[in-house]
Amino acid sequence: MKNILPAVGLGGTPMLRLEASDAASLAREAFDGGIGLFHADSISAAERMAAGLSDVDRSEYKLMASVRSADELSDYLAAFATDHIDIALLATDGGFDPSGLEELKTIGRIGAIGLETRRLSDAVREAERGAFEVIAMPLNCLACDEELEAVSRIRACGVEIAALEPMAGGLWQSPVGAVAFLRSIGASPVFGVQYMWQLEQLLPTVKDVPALDDELWSEIHGERSRLAASYCRGCGECMPCPAGIDLPLAARMGQFIDSVEIEPLISADTERKMRLVGRCVGCGRCMEACRFHLPVRELIRANAERYREFLREHGGLE
Repeated sequence: MKNILPAVGLGGTPMLRLEASDAASLAREAFDGGIGLFHADSISAAERMAAGLSDVDRSEYKLMASVRSADELSDYLAAFATDHIDIALLATDGGFDPSGLEELKTIGRIGAIGLETRRLSDAVREAERGAFEVIAMPLNCLACDEELEAVSRIRACGVEIAALEPMAGGLWQSPVGAVAFLRSIGASPVFGVQYMWQLEQLLPTVKDVPALDDELWSEIHGERSRLAASYCRGCGECMPCPAGIDLPLAARMGQFIDSVEIEPLISADTERKMRLVGRCVGCGRCMEACRFHLPVRELIRANAERYREFLREHGGLE
């Protein structure tokens, strides 16, 4: 392993709900607390993180950015006010060709090239193909045996793993358990933090990584049994839906309500897509297709109800 990834990282998406000054303060507190990796999957998130790190020596932390193409990297360089991105994650729905990024790596604009994917099969295949140095994927204490086997295969290729959604989209409550579990399997968790109290809970695990002892493992195992059926990774293998429902959106809406910007959630397009949940005829094809054996019908219906409440609270279009 090249030790590309620091032990723990901070993701920028939840910061988009904060005032810019509060987001900058959060990023700086994270750095001061020992977090050495900052991940942005949007230009806005990059700008907020950069404001908090503006007076920190660039060599003291690493930046990771999710890009859809090589052309997008220049926007991230400007947003982060830097001349290089340490890890560029190619985040596409297919056609995983890193050639454009390789040219930027040659001239020093990129330190390492990674792949961001929600599909387990893509993560393993691309790691074994040898085109990427980092795989960023949803990974947390709810990981099933198939995911743990994938982690072993990826790491056997010398590829490092950035664990996205280490708190399982808000389902998991213990950052201690999350860090202990993910570090024990060789993954670097990248936490999305929206509040200072969340950061304060996380920081003690950064400088003193907790051991996965019998007591902690017993606690994790109990929570896994309770929560596993509620966590959708958003892989999309359940698609297409015969009723036209955007299943990954509907199954993860609860996670989005808790973490992403509010405006896109109350848009006419999102409301239209969530209304389609009412068209579900209960055919069960989604559950047959789900490799994680999730009760997809129950998830989308529960999330549709929560979304209706969310719209009422935020003056949406319903």
